[in-house]
Amino acid sequence: MKKILLSMIVTFVLWGASISVFASVPEPNGPTPNSRQLEWQTRERIAFMHFGVNTFTDREWGTGNEDPNVFQPGSEYDPEQWVRVLKENGFELIILTAKHHDGFCLWPSAYTDHDVASSSWKNGQGDVLKDLSDACAKHNMKLGLYLSPWDRHDPSYGQGEAYNIFFKNQLREILTNYGTISEMWFDGAKDSNVNQDYDTDSWYTLIHKLQPECVLWGDNAEVRWTGNERGIGGDPCWSRCYNPKTATDEGLTQDEINKLWQNGHPSGNIWYPAEADVSIRPGWFYHASQDNHIKQLDTLVDIYKKSVGRNNVLLLNVPPDRRGLIHENDVARLEEFNNWVEESFSNNLNAKGYVSVSNVRENDNTFSGQQLVDDNFDTYWATDDNVTTGEVIVDYGKVMTLNTFLIQEYITLGQRVDSFAIDIWKDDNWLQVADKSTIGYKRIISVPNMITNKIRLRIKSAQASPVISEFAAYQVGQVAEHQDPNKNFALGKNVIVSDTHSSYSGDNAVDGSLETRWATNDSISSCNIEIDLAESVEFNKVYIKQLQQRIGNYTIDYFNGREWKRAYTGSDLGEEEEIYFENVSGNKLRLNILDRKGNLGPSIYEIGVYNEKIK
Repeated sequence: MKKILLSMIVTFVLWGASISVFASVPEPNGPTPNSRQLEWQTRERIAFMHFGVNTFTDREWGTGNEDPNVFQPGSEYDPEQWVRVLKENGFELIILTAKHHDGFCLWPSAYTDHDVASSSWKNGQGDVLKDLSDACAKHNMKLGLYLSPWDRHDPSYGQGEAYNIFFKNQLREILTNYGTISEMWFDGAKDSNVNQDYDTDSWYTLIHKLQPECVLWGDNAEVRWTGNERGIGGDPCWSRCYNPKTATDEGLTQDEINKLWQNGHPSGNIWYPAEADVSIRPGWFYHASQDNHIKQLDTLVDIYKKSVGRNNVLLLNVPPDRRGLIHENDVARLEEFNNWVEESFSNNLNAKGYVSVSNVRENDNTFSGQQLVDDNFDTYWATDDNVTTGEVIVDYGKVMTLNTFLIQEYITLGQRVDSFAIDIWKDDNWLQVADKSTIGYKRIISVPNMITNKIRLRIKSAQASPVISEFAAYQVGQVAEHQDPNKNFALGKNVIVSDTHSSYSGDNAVDGSLETRWATNDSISSCNIEIDLAESVEFNKVYIKQLQQRIGNYTIDYFNGREWKRAYTGSDLGEEEEIYFENVSGNKLRLNILDRKGNLGPSIYEIGVYNEKIK
């Protein structure tokens, strides 16, 4: 009887190990995502929708003095079309600009006279938020809202606590009348001439009281800006981060702090993942002049690989037009983009191979290599606690052609991998084809077409036992390259400036961000900025966004390889202008500011150089 009982116990123990009865789940490492952040990350693609008075005034930033009657969507107005189009094309959440900097509210607000209720549209009975909320509920689409902290209309802006009370009153309106709100978005734009502190702590407390599952985007929040408005995530990109506003307390240098937006930090003490925002058009609001300047498919593919494929969520802006519809050109490109995503990642070659791994946690099948190819994020390969390196080999048993790898960490337990490499078997040896830092929720690696019968993933170093959810390989079709009319030849190029105030360097004017700027000292009246375009390019437009209207007379010159030539002479430059001239070719551009307006030195957020088809 004792022998039978012992045999039953041994059998139970062995059988139990195979089904994880005694399996030890790895301990979390470092900061980990909360439930809101985890759900947000899995959406991957979400949509921004800029819609408001700017749609009808043909501006990007309104003044706050607009006549509410300019807001007049046409008879075809249909937020349900917005939701259908975006849902059918892979988007899981829509963030609407409920109020932009002009202060115009897309819902009837009891706290302002600058809203849809003050417009003759629908006889003052219109409510865009309700229409969109109802459409989202009907089609199972998540809804998020952007509420601009900067309000250029309300007189309480600049009055400290009075404005924070006003702002929270509007928050209560939109958070209690329009169903579940899944993301709140606050940007950093402020009036540089008015001192107004934002009480974000009390805002965030109120939001989570009224909408407990709402994730917060912004400073000191739950999701961070990725550092540019081009949709490009950092490489590497850690969701671990320090709060950039208090990082000096952690001993970080200013250079390290500047990199937090793009790269995060491998030893960061908070979970602060990145969201990459970009518009499908040159502008954020709709402009009829941009109907034929939708981003090409190859541009969107590149953005996808460098956002979603770099541990970011992609926030793609698709602005409704004056009819109140997503324009048909935008719809066509969204369909093309979604088809590419679905077709490219539909056939995982690794699922057809034999998977072997160097170590399995406690020899438990729950953590075996097969979890890497089961298309299930919630299962994962894991090693023993004392093993922080490892290998995965996928043997196809025959020759395959591939050019794309996809890897996912099980981030519920933290972001743990410091570095990894990918090899292919070639000429009876392993050939390294990728060597990267960290993984995160999703990492996409593109390589030239490779022919091989087996591949290897090497975890070179990790902060704790690796927990890898997926390892996939694909043969992705090539996308024809187009000349992108939105290509900014000045972006990221070297600059020389005649004067700089403090840390406001000239590089800030070509970094693609409207949050940074080049500034001169207030004693400076005339100055210049020279941009090295690196090669001779043809262009006919210069975009300039400056701080206030500080530039008086100015010229735009270009260097044609032999001499400097004049492209344009102007005066009284607006805060944001697109300057057109006859096509020229050159490898350098110089903006000469001949004199200033007012008593403050010129300061420029961004300069762009484009070759745009002029109708």
